[in-house]
Amino acid sequence: DFPYRLNDEQNSVLESPVTRDEIRIAVWGYGEDKSPGPDGFTFEFF
Repeated sequence: DFPYRLNDEQNSVLESPVTRDEIRIAVWGYGEDKSPGPDGFTFEFF
């Protein structure tokens, strides 16, 4: 068993389509000097 499970509302949010606005906010709201992942490239690079 898993110690924590998502309820129906949380699951619905995670399964909903990602909008262009959500992508824009995620990309442009990130600091230029922050790495998006283990590759080490910053958002400024992209």
